[in-house]
Amino acid sequence: MFQKEKTRFEIHKMNKNLIRLIKIIAFAGIIYLIYVMVKSRDSVFILRNLLVGLGVEEILLILLVFVLQFANWGIEALKFKVILKQKVFIGFTEALKAVYIGNASSIFTPDRLGNFIGRAFYLRNINKVVVTSASMLGNLAQLLSTLIFAFIAMVLFIYTNNEIAAVYVNPKLILLLVVVLNLIVGGIFCYPRLAIFIVLRIKWLKKHRRNFLFITKFSNTELCVFLGLALLRYLIFIIQFYFLLFVFGIDLPIVELFIFIGLMYFVTTLVPSPFLGNLGTREITAVYLLALYQQPESILVASLAIWLINVIFPAVLGFVLAFNMNLYKKDL
Repeated sequence: MFQKEKTRFEIHKMNKNLIRLIKIIAFAGIIYLIYVMVKSRDSVFILRNLLVGLGVEEILLILLVFVLQFANWGIEALKFKVILKQKVFIGFTEALKAVYIGNASSIFTPDRLGNFIGRAFYLRNINKVVVTSASMLGNLAQLLSTLIFAFIAMVLFIYTNNEIAAVYVNPKLILLLVVVLNLIVGGIFCYPRLAIFIVLRIKWLKKHRRNFLFITKFSNTELCVFLGLALLRYLIFIIQFYFLLFVFGIDLPIVELFIFIGLMYFVTTLVPSPFLGNLGTREITAVYLLALYQQPESILVASLAIWLINVIFPAVLGFVLAFNMNLYKKDL
C-alpha cells in the first residue's frame, strides 16, 4: 500500500515537472517568435533613433500611454466581471488575471477573438460555456463600439473638410456599409437570443443551452452599461494614439483624429491580420490614412508603439500569469 502511494506521488511529481517544462518551452518559444517578428521590422530601428531625441515631456506621455493600458484592460475586466455576475461571482482581481491570460491566447487568433480560451483556462472552476458566453457578449459590445465610432468617423469625413487620405470608393457607400453593420451587430447585441439561436444550431452545443441562455437575461439598462464600458475603452484607445502621434511629431486636429482612429480600427476589424495581434494591417492602414502628412516613419513608429503597449505587453504578462498558475489547485 505504501509502495503504491509512493509510486502515485512520484508520477504526480513527474507530471507536474513535465507540465512545467512544457510551459517553459512554450513561453520561451512565444517570446522568441515575438522577438523575431519585432526585430525584423525597420520601424524598430527608426523607433530607437527617435527615442534618443525625446525630451522629458515626450517620455512622460509615453509612460502615461503605458499606464492607460492598465486602465484599458481594467475596464475590460470590470465588463467581464459584471457580465459573469448574472451566473457566478468572481472578484475584480480574478477577472483581471483572466483577461490578461485571455490576451495571451487571443494573440494567435484573427482579430484577437480567442480571448475566451485563456479566460476559460484560468477560470477552470467555472463552466467553460459560461465563460465563453460572457466573453462573446463582451466582444460583441466592443465590436459595436468600434462600429459606432466608425459611423461617427465617416459622417465627419463626408461632411467636413479634412486632410485624411483620399478614399477610392464612394464614401457614402462606405457609410452605408457602416450603418448596415451597426444595425446587424446592434440588433444582435440588444437581442442576444438571436446570437444564441444561431449558436444552438450547432448540434453538439445544444446540450449547453442552459449555460448560453444566461446572457439573454440582461436588461436594456445593463446592456447599456456594457456598451458604455466598451465605448470608454475606445476613448482610451483614442487618447493613447493621440499622445503617441504627438510624441512622434504628428499633431492632428481633434476632428481628423476621430476620423483617423475610427477608420483605422474599422479597417483592422474587417481585415484581420494573419500575424500576431493584427500586426501589419494597422500599420498599413495608418500610413495610408495619414499619407498626406508625409511622415510614414513616424506613423509606423506610433502604430508599432501602440501595438507593443496594448497587445504584446498584455500578452506577455498573460503568459507570465499563466505560467505561475497552480494547475493542481482543486476546482471549487
